[in-house]
Amino acid sequence: MLHWHLLLKETSHTIAIEVPSCLPARMSTLDLTLGALEVSIILSTILYGISILQVFLYSERGFKDPLWLRSLVSRMTEFLLINRSDVI
Repeated sequence: MLHWHLLLKETSHTIAIEVPSCLPARMSTLDLTLGALEVSIILSTILYGISILQVFLYSERGFKDPLWLRSLVSRMTEFLLINRSDVI
């Protein structure tokens, strides 16, 4: 077990906190950054999948929308694909 001692500012008492040895005493900044990066990639992939599913369902249902609206959906999908290719 690791023992950390905290010094209280107002008194001279110390408090011993026991930390299980399976936890690292100090995590590096890189570990924290890579964890945040992994979470953000997973979330962006989920949102990307939802967006592609929406476009697929829109195109499969064959709505009688005006040409400008179908073109807008097509162009936005292209931008989504280009943007996502930078992440992968």
